[in-house]
Amino acid sequence: MTTLVINDMPLQAPAQPAKGIDIDTPLWQLTVGQFRTLIANEIASGVRNMADDVRMSKTGGKWLVSGIDGLASLLGCGRTAAQAIKSSGMIDAAVIQHGRRFVVDAELALEIIKNQSKI
Repeated sequence: MTTLVINDMPLQAPAQPAKGIDIDTPLWQLTVGQFRTLIANEIASGVRNMADDVRMSKTGGKWLVSGIDGLASLLGCGRTAAQAIKSSGMIDAAVIQHGRRFVVDAELALEIIKNQSKI
């Protein structure tokens, strides 16, 4: 099994390459159909986990996201909107801050925003 390393994160390539595609075939030699199959197989095998993009970590029974980028990914908005939501005080109960660094309890923040939207 081949191990790829991207951004210091090891990614496991699937043991069986896409049907009809040799693992040593250069990308530029693939047909559109072969390329689509390759991409579909990679997505299905879970090579890339969205939780890593959100930078979520499981600690002490809480799901935490760190920083404005993590909050923006969690909420599915831009950094400016995430900063406005944090600065508004709406999710203060879910924010743990020390100096300039902060983490957000993801489950609690989503619950607070869900309840605020119903008002």
